[in-house]
Amino acid sequence: VTFTSTEHSLVYLVDPSGTKSTTERFQDLNYDFSIDLFYLSSFHGTDALNDCFDALARAYHRTFRNGDEVWNIAGVRIKQTSWGDVRVTKDYGRRVLRTSPTSGNISVSTPFVHMAAGCEPDRYFFVRRGDKRLSAHVGGLNVRCGSQKAGFDERGRLVLD
Repeated sequence: VTFTSTEHSLVYLVDPSGTKSTTERFQDLNYDFSIDLFYLSSFHGTDALNDCFDALARAYHRTFRNGDEVWNIAGVRIKQTSWGDVRVTKDYGRRVLRTSPTSGNISVSTPFVHMAAGCEPDRYFFVRRGDKRLSAHVGGLNVRCGSQKAGFDERGRLVLD
């Protein structure tokens, strides 16, 4: 896991052997990677539109007595509670997106990665992939690779654990 901040000239690397500085560079985050990810092999045109209409025609919707609503569209289950919380699942719950406007949280879970972000009580962001973790909150930034940890505290100082 590599990390840095605008206040540090070094990039830090945390791997199973410990934390060290490195000359590794970060990708240009101004590049729109979503084009390669979503559009290069995308299915589009009249055939795609007809497939969408067919999927919607086969969609299932139900409203429950407690106000919850459930939709099933093309293998995706969407449930919205009366409070506005939404849970989207696919692959029998192996891929889950949860949003909660009442608590100000969102999370995404797949077999490969778990991510969460929230506003209450403190703003935070968390990503875990295997034994690699990153968490950021008002108290600083922490990265972990296996048992090795490092990060920045609330003043932006490097912290090695």
